[in-house]
Amino acid sequence: MNIDLYQKKKDELHLTYDEIVKRSGLSKRTIAGFFSGDPKYANPSVATLKAIQEALELNSFAYEWTDDDKALGVGKHPEYYSEEEIEWMDLRSEIIEAHGKDQLNMVKTMLKAWTKQKK
Repeated sequence: MNIDLYQKKKDELHLTYDEIVKRSGLSKRTIAGFFSGDPKYANPSVATLKAIQEALELNSFAYEWTDDDKALGVGKHPEYYSEEEIEWMDLRSEIIEAHGKDQLNMVKTMLKAWTKQKK
């Protein structure tokens, strides 16, 4: 997917990832992945693209779906996250960046054990 139009508009509006996150309601990881060209984010859902377009003040749907895009399942999985879910996803990303996946797995194990104790 070519994101040149989105990048141009982001630069034109002088928006940071954090500002796009606030405007779109998407996670910072999704926004960063989309703009970086990360292959994991190369096929965003229609809902994700629309949220980014609204955040960038693009009035019309800026991307035409090709047959290849449709074959890959583009647009089948909308992403709507609450502020709390976004906060958890950002925290997860920060833990991985600062301490690695092993530390994240340890935190997940601790949280699972803690929730079982509360029952």
